[in-house]
Order: sequence, then structure tokens, then C-alpha cells
Amino acid sequence: MSETIGKAIIDATFRSAEIHNYKIVKLKYAGGEPLLHLDLIRILHEYALLQAKKKQIELEGVILTNGTLLSKDKIEHIRKLNLRVMVSLDGIGSVHDIQRPFAGGAGSFQQTMNGIELLLEEGIYPDISVTVTEQNVSKLPELTQWLLEHKLPFTFNLCRENDFSQDHPKFESEKERIIEGLTSAYKTIESNLPKNRSLLASLADQTNLAAPHLRPCSVGHSYLVFDCLGRVSKCQMQMGKPVTSINAHDPLSDIRQDKQGIQN
Repeated sequence: MSETIGKAIIDATFRSAEIHNYKIVKLKYAGGEPLLHLDLIRILHEYALLQAKKKQIELEGVILTNGTLLSKDKIEHIRKLNLRVMVSLDGIGSVHDIQRPFAGGAGSFQQTMNGIELLLEEGIYPDISVTVTEQNVSKLPELTQWLLEHKLPFTFNLCRENDFSQDHPKFESEKERIIEGLTSAYKTIESNLPKNRSLLASLADQTNLAAPHLRPCSVGHSYLVFDCLGRVSKCQMQMGKPVTSINAHDPLSDIRQDKQGIQN
């Protein structure tokens, strides 16, 4: 993404926020791997902070990363920007490696774990995003135990089929295995309930029991997904089907009015 398009994305987001009287904007920096371009994220988030201050809108930010590129220097930049960090971790050891190999085929678990440990050393507790598939679900209790021991917030996310997932088994055919693995993970949680924090937001994909809400997610209501060309989609799973662009006066209205494709 160019800096010009990135800033236009932020402008478009705040235009819609003002039009619809939102008091908070949350920016998620994702990829690909966003830490490949941390300098750009720094420029864009500093710009977003200025726009938020001008418009008196609260700003939150989070980086979604595989954690392999984290270093003390990068973590210091992230801290200065007051960004949260979400790290994808799908299992312990080879379980994670099978699901998230590097382009050359080597496993990424050790580098991801090194990144998580660096964050913890610097006093940053990352949110852990666990993508549940037929490949890792039987080992979910082991990962859950580790997350509870390290007091890390986490969410279980079911693998979603998209244009690039033809080679994966269909979720329906693996449903019983998924249910069995999740049930075992819940038993691990039940046996190790934290005393000073709630896990109600973690337990089931699109089912946040920690607060009342009218929708399972914000698609089609208050959610915008921008690609590197400034095209706007309803959901990151449908980036090949853009609805509008950064040039629209109010991209959020365009998203809300579109009745094609995914509906909340």
C-alpha cells in the first residue's frame, strides 16, 4: 500500500465516522504480514491520531501479525503508537508449523514463540488468535492449557472457506471432529478457570458472551475493509468483491446499502 492511499483510507474512514456520529474508530493493520511495513504503519497511525484529535473521535489500533518479525526495536515503535498486538498461534510445535509454514516450507512456530516471549518481556500481553481447523483441533486442549498458564487473552476462530481454500477439506465433513476438539478445550478451561478475568469473549467464534450485542459481527453495519488499491469490501473474506472505494463521500453508507454478497 502506498502512503497516499493509506492516508486516503484514513480520511474516508473518518468521513464516514463523522457522518454516522461514531465516537470511536478502531484501525486494524493486517496483511499479509503488516510488520514487513512497520514504517508505513507508523506514518499512517500518526496521521490517524492527528485526524482523531481534530475530529474529537477516540482512536484505537491493533496489528494482526504472525509474530515472526517481532523484535525489541519493533515492539518499542508499537508501544509508542499505543497499538495493541494480536498474534496468530494455532498450536504448540509441529501443530502450528503444519498450519503456518514459511513460504519455503520450514515451520514458523519457534519464531512466533520468540516474538510472543519478547512481547511479554516488554510488558505487552498480546491477544492470541487461534484458527481452528481439522489439522489442529485435536491438539487444541494442549494450546489452551499453555495460554491459560501464561494468562494470555485468546479467541477461537473457525477456519472460513474462501477463494483460496479449495484444497482444504470442507468444514461440514469435519464438523464432528471440530466439535469434539472444542469440547475438550472447554474442559481444559473448566479445570483451570482464571480467578481475576473473564473468558466469555473467547469461547466461541462470533459468540461474544461478555457484552450484549445485536449482531454476530459488524459486517454491513460498521465495518470497512480496504485493500492496497483503496477498494472497499464488506469483509476480509470477500476482498475480491469490492463494493466501493476511498473516493466515495461515505463508504460506510455504500457498504450498508449493498444487498449483494455476504449479509449479516
